[in-house]
Amino acid sequence: MIINNNISNDDYTTRAERIQLLSDNIDTFAVEIGVSGARLTAAQAADSEWEDVCAKCVVEDGQMDEAFETFHQALQMNMRFMPRNSITHSLRFCEKKLADS
Repeated sequence: MIINNNISNDDYTTRAERIQLLSDNIDTFAVEIGVSGARLTAAQAADSEWEDVCAKCVVEDGQMDEAFETFHQALQMNMRFMPRNSITHSLRFCEKKLADS
């Protein structure tokens, strides 16, 4: 059963439940709502696709955290060899690059 029609405010759990309902029940309503071919296939696989995307996001989030930590460790190791104004310049440069990405 669909909880409500407020899809844009779903949290991850509610979104996962909606997508699972879609995948589990699309065959029942496909003819009635005119869904066939590639769209029907996509709806049938939506649940597994959602789970795959969420799993990839968790991995990428961990990789981002690891890269951020590695960067800061390397920066701190190199700070003792850099003049003070050079450190400030490097930090501003890196902050700008992060903001631009």
